[in-house]
Amino acid sequence: MKLIDLKRYVNQKNKIPFGKWNDETNWMTYSTALNNAQRNHCGISLVLGKINEEYTLAGIDIDTIRDKISGRIDSNIEEDIKQFKHKHISMSGYGIHILCLIKNSALVENRKVNIKSNLNVNRIVDGKQKFPEIEFYTSGKLFALPNDINVFEDNIIDMTDEYLKIYNKYTNNNINNNEDESRKDFKFIIDLINSGYTDKEEIKQLFLQSELFKNKDIAHKKKVLERDDYLERTINKALESINEKEEKNYKQFHQILDLLNDKTIFIDERDNSYIVIDYQNIRIESHKFEQYLTFECFENNIKVNPQIINNIKSYLTYKAIKENKKYKLNVRFAGNDNEFYYQLSEENIVKIDKYDYSIIKNNTPLFKWVNMKEQVLPKENGTDFKKIWEYFNIDDNQKLLFLVYIISLFIPNIPKPILIFSAERGAGKTTSTKLIKSLVDPSLLEITSFPRDLSSFSQMLDRSALICFDNLGKLQLWQSDALCRAYSGEATSKRKLYTDEEDVVFQYKRAIILNGINCPATREDILDRSILINLKRIKNYKEERVIYNEWNALKPELLHLIFKTLAKALQIYDNTKINISARTADWLKWGYCIAESIKDGLGNEFLECYKENVNNQNDQVIENNVLVQAVIEFMDKQNNWQGSATDLYNILRAYVSDYGIVGFPKSSSWLTRDLKSLLSIFESQNIRIEFLKATNKGSNIRLSKY
Repeated sequence: MKLIDLKRYVNQKNKIPFGKWNDETNWMTYSTALNNAQRNHCGISLVLGKINEEYTLAGIDIDTIRDKISGRIDSNIEEDIKQFKHKHISMSGYGIHILCLIKNSALVENRKVNIKSNLNVNRIVDGKQKFPEIEFYTSGKLFALPNDINVFEDNIIDMTDEYLKIYNKYTNNNINNNEDESRKDFKFIIDLINSGYTDKEEIKQLFLQSELFKNKDIAHKKKVLERDDYLERTINKALESINEKEEKNYKQFHQILDLLNDKTIFIDERDNSYIVIDYQNIRIESHKFEQYLTFECFENNIKVNPQIINNIKSYLTYKAIKENKKYKLNVRFAGNDNEFYYQLSEENIVKIDKYDYSIIKNNTPLFKWVNMKEQVLPKENGTDFKKIWEYFNIDDNQKLLFLVYIISLFIPNIPKPILIFSAERGAGKTTSTKLIKSLVDPSLLEITSFPRDLSSFSQMLDRSALICFDNLGKLQLWQSDALCRAYSGEATSKRKLYTDEEDVVFQYKRAIILNGINCPATREDILDRSILINLKRIKNYKEERVIYNEWNALKPELLHLIFKTLAKALQIYDNTKINISARTADWLKWGYCIAESIKDGLGNEFLECYKENVNNQNDQVIENNVLVQAVIEFMDKQNNWQGSATDLYNILRAYVSDYGIVGFPKSSSWLTRDLKSLLSIFESQNIRIEFLKATNKGSNIRLSKY
């Protein structure tokens, strides 16, 4: 039988399996387990046990009999196991693992015994000396696949005789001759029942065919065979013992359920199941819920075991799915056009409506709490927004735009422009970013560098409402695309962990701040979704500790002002109309209402500030885009040009230095695509680009001045 043909694989990491490995429905094919292992950097294990009516997948684990440095193995052990095909060095390097098939008719009980070794291995684990031992397993154990197994070519073969030979050698040498033989029979039958055998006659025949029975002395064999009721009574006693244990577990199961009767359970938008405990939305499958159950059982004098805990989790998970009480869980912000919610802590929420704001209890599942810090309570203190300018060194003509942006971050469910700080060293870019993060979304992760891949970026978006990237250079293409998707809330999907059948859809609409010495965004698509704020160099420095202490003292007042301003903005939003066409139209309308709520007449001033910022964006594109610079320089020498994309590519390439070629299109087809994305930039420079009917030479392009 080939290993590849088995569907008994699970994933594990550091010897800890993922999920309920002893549940057959979680077993996978090798290819599925391999995909998971490669994707999640984990290992693969085989589940030992009965695989068909004839054979059982068995294992032997021999520990502390190998010198990890020299590779020497105890000579007696080496002789005993030389016939086994699948013998591999253990993960620790101090032992040997063996995998084989044995016949069901020869089943023996799981055993672990200490052994003597002629190799003195000095191994310390958790401060204690580890001694040689050997374990025999035919069920209830995982076999970690070593790297040298080829599941496509290696066969797993019948090694019953060899297995029994080494089993008998080491277990018989360690058997206490005074041990009650009847008790051993009882334990063996218990193991058979736990392995899935329920028919009494089948259990009886397996016992009589077992090595346990064959190796008994004549007197005990005679007792078993001549007393017809012996096996019957032993099997009945084993069944009664298991039934008593199940009844006890059933009682404990319902005692625990009674503790949870008043708890709300629900599923989120991804069909993950949750339970509400002390205002916290806790994943039912999480370790945190296990800890809670263990604590409550101890407090209520309920004896419990891990299997009952797992059964409780499975029951509640299915119940939550069946009841289909579904809530969307948000990060920090939630609401609609009529009311906003802001999470201060797991217990307290700010509710903002057209009349005012208030602090309420988190009684309805709205939020998830991940890597977050509690926010201070808002407090009225007679101050105004002017205090904020003591901490942000911004030009006067950008202050209104910046203030409106900060307040707008508290509005849920709308695309918010990406804020980009650019300034020379010493202008406080990092500090300014941290202060905003602290005011809007205090978190264990304040600022970070840009992740290396899209998957890590998605995880970051899942855990924060405001993501701040610090000290960036020029953004790569995939990074710009990822930020644009985060701005608009486009959905992405990936496989559910450890399965191949289901997808999880991730949809984030997040606020983002970038900072760098030079503007990290150079492409029009991301600049079109951004506002650029220039910071001036700081002349009079304060200690960072002093700045944060002062800011933390000011935050309650600022939050009070922000929530009051948003309540006023909600009052006028429905009746407000602005005549502006831009990608950020939703945000501009809210920005106008916020500005008007700060002071009558500031709405139009805010829109003018935004228009000026857009012009700055165009300047950034022109300054940083080698293609735009090449076209402008080329059109300085003529008013009209028409030809193929290939001809234009070769002409423009001559205007670009070897250093600048890094940002230049790779081919004429890329040239056409990039030109189309930059049409508004060229229009701002009075250059019209038209794409005419294609010829056999490719796209036909016309450039003209107007």
